[in-house]
Amino acid sequence: MFPPVTWNEEEVLQLIRNTQEEFLELDFKRGDSLKNTDQNKKEISKDVSAFANTIGGTIVYGIEEDLQPPHAAVSLSPINLRVTTKEWLEQVINSNIQPRIPGIRITPINLTSVPDSAVYVVTIPEGATAYQAADKRYYKRFNFESVPMYDYEIRQILNRVVRPSYRAWLEAWQFTSEMGRIVVAFKTIVVNSSEITAHDPNAILYLPTMEFDLKAPDWDLTIMDGKRYQRFVGSVGKLWYPGHANSIMFEGARPRVDPQNPVAPSTRIFLRLFDHFGLAFTAEYELQLPSLSMNLIEEISERRPSQLNP
Repeated sequence: MFPPVTWNEEEVLQLIRNTQEEFLELDFKRGDSLKNTDQNKKEISKDVSAFANTIGGTIVYGIEEDLQPPHAAVSLSPINLRVTTKEWLEQVINSNIQPRIPGIRITPINLTSVPDSAVYVVTIPEGATAYQAADKRYYKRFNFESVPMYDYEIRQILNRVVRPSYRAWLEAWQFTSEMGRIVVAFKTIVVNSSEITAHDPNAILYLPTMEFDLKAPDWDLTIMDGKRYQRFVGSVGKLWYPGHANSIMFEGARPRVDPQNPVAPSTRIFLRLFDHFGLAFTAEYELQLPSLSMNLIEEISERRPSQLNP
């Protein structure tokens, strides 16, 4: 299906014929949801701000939904154009959400089957900050609903703009061989995926001591999942500009593996990225031994990429 801002009547009717279900980025509302009442204005501000506070999406006003999850589209429930105009909806959204959400698009789709009626398709971008509804609360999309956010979730959204975010890829290869054992080298490629200059970025690689025959003092070790890991630090300098990629080498990391008799067929290794704000990115990998092929298990960005111009 084409992007919502280009939908026409046929595509709206196709949503009903296909019994399209709601999901995180799509919500259906009856036409009477736009009646000019104080309660409806509060609900509009709650629903629109919830999309902006999550990952953006589309609200279709003028379609009745099944009351049972996953709330499939059932039938038309159109908006009376003589009563509810696009300009009125724009005014309600802009005056009841703080701060104003830039980039919202309202697309009226006139219905030839119902005179003087329409469906309003409201396209909402992911916000660059946290947006407050008319009742002074912050909402998010969760399980087909707009639900209040916890304090820590609001703080995470506020970090979208004020803190850099990153993407990272980790590589391993055989560096050399010593006395029948291969020496492994590691490198991570990291991109500043935000629009903010990072300060003092660095990466920490955690390698299991047993599988790699590492010996380190206790103060250089970390216990994770009951196993001992040695920490290796790499950095890229003082400043890291938006969109730039950097290679980080872990100079002191020279773990050894017996290719004929590895301690285990695979092991877990961890990568964490920090800057002057603190922890920014974590990743867990499974490394096959002795082939050194690597699979990503989990990747967590502590900060969503900032979108200053959604």
